[in-house]
Amino acid sequence: MKNLNGVNVVSSTSYQNASAVQIEYTFSKDMDEAKTEVEDALSKLPFPEGVNEPEVSRLSFNAFPIIALSVANEEQSLDQLTREVEEIIVPQLEGVEGVASVQVSGQQIQEAQIVFDEDKLAQYGLSEDTIKNIIKGSDVTAPLGLYTFKDSQKSVMVDGDIATIEDLKDLKIPVIPSAGGNMEAPQGQGGQNPQASEAPAGMKIPTIQLSDVAEIELIGKAESISRTNGKESIGIQVIKTADANTVDVVNAVKDEVNVFEKELEGVEIISTFDQGEPIEESVSTMLNKALFGAVFAVIIILLFLRDIKSTLISVVSIPLSLLIAIFTIKTDGYHFEYHDPWSHDRSDWTCH
Repeated sequence: MKNLNGVNVVSSTSYQNASAVQIEYTFSKDMDEAKTEVEDALSKLPFPEGVNEPEVSRLSFNAFPIIALSVANEEQSLDQLTREVEEIIVPQLEGVEGVASVQVSGQQIQEAQIVFDEDKLAQYGLSEDTIKNIIKGSDVTAPLGLYTFKDSQKSVMVDGDIATIEDLKDLKIPVIPSAGGNMEAPQGQGGQNPQASEAPAGMKIPTIQLSDVAEIELIGKAESISRTNGKESIGIQVIKTADANTVDVVNAVKDEVNVFEKELEGVEIISTFDQGEPIEESVSTMLNKALFGAVFAVIIILLFLRDIKSTLISVVSIPLSLLIAIFTIKTDGYHFEYHDPWSHDRSDWTCH
């Protein structure tokens, strides 16, 4: 990192099997150029054998949540609360103007648990790896391109047909008759054995169902543990679009939260992080200071002129003259442009 220009701070975090390096640049640094320089520097570094290709990504303030919510309902199970959050709350929040995405954590996810019967596997000459490869191969979705059918072209794709737990139970597992009359399954990658799969022409390869050699059940488990005030909850993080106003989006989300708490029985939604509140406090403080300054200026002018009429004329004429000057500049085709220090090299005001 010594040869990188514009670097301000470098910090790193290491884990058991991974390491992350954060590089902070000065305001004047072009971030596209910085990313290219880092990628070039990494390409020249020798890494130990077994290390994956390093990834470089830019961190944007727009990628961070502007408000985080915790949803809890003591009257519902985590499974019921998950369905309510994913089917009602999240779609409503995603429809709020200015919301780019909504992230959910701590929800319950459904997964199929497969417990193989070792005796049945031995009976059919199957192995767990063979069946796992067949399951993976049966759940692949991939486009094959455009093909001509009569007078029209259509897009063809391979679509995995495992959508429900019943589809998984009914999955056909091919077994190949061995020379001794026993059933053997095709082996190797994807469940294919070049030698065993060469069945006589016209012979139909026998199959069994996955449920014949394994017990399959759908289980639910929490993706992560989320608790708020001791209650089991689901976390929601709202991310705004780049051009949206933070305060407006946060207030719109809060309005939706009030609706949820009224319409959804037993639901308790708590805000655990809010970027809009400190912004509103800062604006309020600024306005209070401006008002205090204006009153103080009026008092000073009054003490200096010692005449209420002259003071009122000054109080009205000074801001009025500024407004007239700004209006004149605008009508003459001039405009002021501010260069954002986060994305440009300059951070000053320019008049055109």
